[in-house]
Amino acid sequence: MDQITQFILFVVFLIAAVPALLLWLGLCVAVARLLTAPAIAGEVLADLRAIRERDPASEGWLASLFYPGWWALTMHRLVAHPLYLWGLHTLARLFNFLARFLTGADIHPGATFGRGIFIDHAHGVVIGETAIVGSNVTILHQVTLGGTGKEHGKRHPTIQDGVLLSAGSKILGNIVIGTNSKIGAGRTCGVSRRSCVRNRAPARAGAVI
Repeated sequence: MDQITQFILFVVFLIAAVPALLLWLGLCVAVARLLTAPAIAGEVLADLRAIRERDPASEGWLASLFYPGWWALTMHRLVAHPLYLWGLHTLARLFNFLARFLTGADIHPGATFGRGIFIDHAHGVVIGETAIVGSNVTILHQVTLGGTGKEHGKRHPTIQDGVLLSAGSKILGNIVIGTNSKIGAGRTCGVSRRSCVRNRAPARAGAVI
């Protein structure tokens, strides 16, 4: 067997073996997470239920399983975030990369979520490391929960329960969006835009911005 053939076989082996290894590792982490924190299963199911309740286009429970936003959240909850909490940040970023490749959503492994999160379409969604998202939040495509690049520590937004973040909205910096608020499509809210929400203070509950 010549060297070229050996090289081709080695490449084929890598192409086949690496995804299988990552799948096995991801399943092991997910099982460990469910065993140590059984409540996570309820959060995953609550996310699935949110699709059925909030998206008129959802044909049924089976169709809801194919929403990329649900997969992005599930991979975050069961694999990337646990690895981050266990201090395995590089592995966490690897699974974050895979989730982004598969779903189009870039959720930092350090971000935290409540229950019943609905990420519709998922494409272009970016959620930063210190972002905190409450329960029953709806996030449409191309939403950014980012930083300003000028802050340290807690530098990403806190989104309280029941908030709607419409398509293309950008929430930047360590600010709070109040309970049941609605951020309109394409709006930018940040620490330097006082007309949208005050720096480090909750927006008026139920506000429409």
